[in-house]
Amino acid sequence: MANHGIFIPRQIGAMNVDIWNRHAISGSVVGDVDNGSVFRLTGKSTKIDESEVWETALASASPVNDVLWMAYSGEDFMPSLQPYGNAEDIKEFTNLEGKVFPAYRPQVHDLITLNADAILTAKDSNDLYLIPVSGQKKLDWASSPSAAGLCYKLIQTTTIVFGSTSLNSSFASGRETAYVFECIRA
Repeated sequence: MANHGIFIPRQIGAMNVDIWNRHAISGSVVGDVDNGSVFRLTGKSTKIDESEVWETALASASPVNDVLWMAYSGEDFMPSLQPYGNAEDIKEFTNLEGKVFPAYRPQVHDLITLNADAILTAKDSNDLYLIPVSGQKKLDWASSPSAAGLCYKLIQTTTIVFGSTSLNSSFASGRETAYVFECIRA
């Protein structure tokens, strides 16, 4: 089973400014959405019981011109963050297609942590930035910042320590390399 991205919102402006928060829902084109994934909001849902829910779309052919939002379901918003199969690992959780989940608009100076599963490709030695990719949900490594649009700069490499949800596992049975990023352009 594929692991899903781990996203930790360390310090984000959306925690203090309501206008940078939305409730989103993904359809079959976007599919399941991992926390830390980016997407466009295309408009409000037309369903009666979803008047404050926004529909999502993948990054466009020119993602530097997109206004992108990021998924971030915390443990306090579990209706959308569901285990994929028999989850005994925090890396097996995702926001399921067709379920409402929280999203926020990244702002300059936001600090976030992502593990490698939350990033499209593996890091090369020269990679210092994350940028959006056309038709993708995950940000990808780049050796230089994009000229415009959403961009994160690598601040440090760190480790996420977690335990399995299994009753027979020891606490901190897992260690995952992760990266701390600062948003330098939103």
